[in-house]
Formats: sequence, C-alpha cells, structure tokens
Amino acid sequence: MKTADTQTPPASAKRKSALSPELQELVHMLDALEARFHERMMAAE
Repeated sequence: MKTADTQTPPASAKRKSALSPELQELVHMLDALEARFHERMMAAE
C-alpha cells in the first residue's frame, strides 16, 4: 500500500507533463501536503 502511494504511475506522469508549469507546481504542492498528512495520520496511530 505504501509503495503504491509513493510511486507515480506513468499515466499520471504523462498527465502532469501536459499541464502548464503553474498547474504542475500546484499539483506538486498538493502531493507534498498529502504526503505530510499521511505521515501525521501514521504518527497519530
């Protein structure tokens, strides 16, 4: 489960590259936020 979260499937990587730089940055920030959220959830358990 954890490995699936950290690895980016090729399809979504292709989708990201089609986005504008601004949107790519937003997606990256959201990914980082989600990762931090998951870390906190794991730490809370």
